[in-house]
Amino acid sequence: MRLEGPLPDAGWNWALLNRMQQEAHAAGCDTVLLVPSWMALDFYTRFGYTTVLEYAVCERAG
Repeated sequence: MRLEGPLPDAGWNWALLNRMQQEAHAAGCDTVLLVPSWMALDFYTRFGYTTVLEYAVCERAG
């Protein structure tokens, strides 16, 4: 996602995402890659983030 400005001010999750984008922009980054939980995907897509890669982390049983 291209960083284009602050997000709406509504709750801690918006505040955290907005702060992350501010820090990335201040560091000279214009693109951000997120690794959200499955439950948070809808949250990020509301702000223009798109799924590029889905993955799973598995542990061998036994």
